[in-house]
Amino acid sequence: MSPRLTGNNSATGRANVFANLANSLTTTSAVVAALNSVLSGSLASDAGALLGAGPIIDVVGGVAVSLVSATLHVWYAARFRQQHDPSKPLR
Repeated sequence: MSPRLTGNNSATGRANVFANLANSLTTTSAVVAALNSVLSGSLASDAGALLGAGPIIDVVGGVAVSLVSATLHVWYAARFRQQHDPSKPLR
């Protein structure tokens, strides 16, 4: 019997709550997504510095871009898990 797919469960089967974030960062794709988000924030901060923005603008811009990137990664991963049956291989 295959597990039921619900919108409330993470890949580990636990509810999607902030306390379970550490368990969802155990897969390679989650770690790569987190690193991509940090890198995008760093690049945005560097771009702000090259354009002559102040240090506060650099930090706020980098954090904002990083958080948006992380949110998009989580949203896309959740949508992917909802739309794909884990018992069937990807083609």
